[in-house]
Amino acid sequence: GGKEDIEGALLAADDALAADPENTDAKLRRAEILVDIGFREATAAAESVDAESVNELAKKSESINEGLKLADEILTASPFHPQAEFVRGKAYLARGDVAKGIEGFRAAAEGRPDWPQAHFALGSALASINEPRLARVEIARALELDPRMHQARRILASVHQALGEHEYAIEQGSRFLQSQPENNEARIMVAQSLIRL
Repeated sequence: GGKEDIEGALLAADDALAADPENTDAKLRRAEILVDIGFREATAAAESVDAESVNELAKKSESINEGLKLADEILTASPFHPQAEFVRGKAYLARGDVAKGIEGFRAAAEGRPDWPQAHFALGSALASINEPRLARVEIARALELDPRMHQARRILASVHQALGEHEYAIEQGSRFLQSQPENNEARIMVAQSLIRL
């Protein structure tokens, strides 16, 4: 999955479930991969002419619905399960239900306060609904836990810019550009903050 071989990741999760059908981690990994596959397919389909929106296509996605069903089954059996909440949050966010997505990510971050991915997902979702102050806290926490989360640094820079904190936007944007110097969007964001200063 980390190498973007999503089909290979799904096969590996299926193999894990074949070896141990009751393994919760394998079920959750399969659920998360299904959500990712469904969202990619919906995004690709939405780019065609006269297509429905990504969110509408995601609501109809069998992959996303199956991933959500798996996460819900785990939460029914074990109501306090941060990883299942995280998968649930991803599924709802893919379907365009940002409030339920945030709810899932928040439960995941509260259940596992040391999990940088949960804080990053929560912060990103909060940034998408124009809650920059709340987003800043969550994304900064994610970077505190894992400074190598380059995408978190890019989003934090845009959050700082939205808040008028241009010095911090420049700092975070410049650090992001060290890892991805070809990213023109981040370069423009840093330039805009430099101009505003």
